[in-house]
Amino acid sequence: MPANSYLLGNAYDAATLISYVNRIPHRPMKLLNSGIFRPRKSRTVSVIYEERNGQLRLITSQERGGPPNVHTSGKRVRRSFAIPHFPLDDRVGAADIQDLIAFGEDAVLAALEPEVLTKLEDMTADHWATREWLMATALRGTVLDGDGSTELFDLFTLFGVSETTVDFPLSSGGGDLKGPAADVVRHFRDNVKGDAFDGGLAFCSDGWWDDFVSHPQVEEAYRFYQAVGNPNRESVRGGFEWQDITWINYGDTIPNSAGTSQKLIPADTVRFIPRGTQRMFEIVDGPPDTLRNVNREPDDIFDVATELEDFQKGIKIHTEQNSFAICLQPANLVKGTKS
Repeated sequence: MPANSYLLGNAYDAATLISYVNRIPHRPMKLLNSGIFRPRKSRTVSVIYEERNGQLRLITSQERGGPPNVHTSGKRVRRSFAIPHFPLDDRVGAADIQDLIAFGEDAVLAALEPEVLTKLEDMTADHWATREWLMATALRGTVLDGDGSTELFDLFTLFGVSETTVDFPLSSGGGDLKGPAADVVRHFRDNVKGDAFDGGLAFCSDGWWDDFVSHPQVEEAYRFYQAVGNPNRESVRGGFEWQDITWINYGDTIPNSAGTSQKLIPADTVRFIPRGTQRMFEIVDGPPDTLRNVNREPDDIFDVATELEDFQKGIKIHTEQNSFAICLQPANLVKGTKS
């Protein structure tokens, strides 16, 4: 008789485990790893951004001894943003581990601490996914909640600007793409205020990317692109330079709070932002909803706490992040379409 045959229950009980696979879903991290969003911590649950519309003007000459030109200061505008609160709770009870074999083991009974750590790992993955989602929707100008539809911030409305759309004739295969690409870079040249930029970044949906790299004007350059590899044998979806824009295939999906997959970049579109900015994009983290962090900056991106239930029936696990992503110059969030 096998040593563990006395155990009862589901497939993780009595069956001998020859091998195991922990099926962790793919976690998009392109924006998290990009460095585009500058991290910022806040001691309060809301932050205020103050904008001064500086003016750059030529100075006219005047007669010596005559009245001088008068400098005109720019107007100051203050905008307040409440930091959204993202809590996520779980628990581990006695029944969750009683008579169970530890994951990946053959005859070792499950223990409390590994089960709690596994729960925390899964919960942290959800928080990282939420953070990527906040960044991706900020690039679209409308920061969306985890349900995929509720607006947290409409950056275009809040900053009083309109979204710019540039169309690329991809469907016919014979249209000019250099003109629209130049329009995007020139738009940044005219709209980036008080910040540096050195070209553009393009985050392309799958369908848009496929049509783009197969277009005659792009195909030859794509074929011989050498900066990060040879496209004939290697993927350059992580970044392809053309017309002063780095084109990136960003077709990742994330399940929303109901479990329905949603594209980080909507189908058949591309999102353009200026490349090389220093202060235009921020990810803000506020204090957790705990007494130990009242009016203090958060100790970490995520806050984690555990608590023993009455009569030691289980352990409660609480996690939260209080974060939002923002573009401080949304006039530079350009949408690309295809026709």
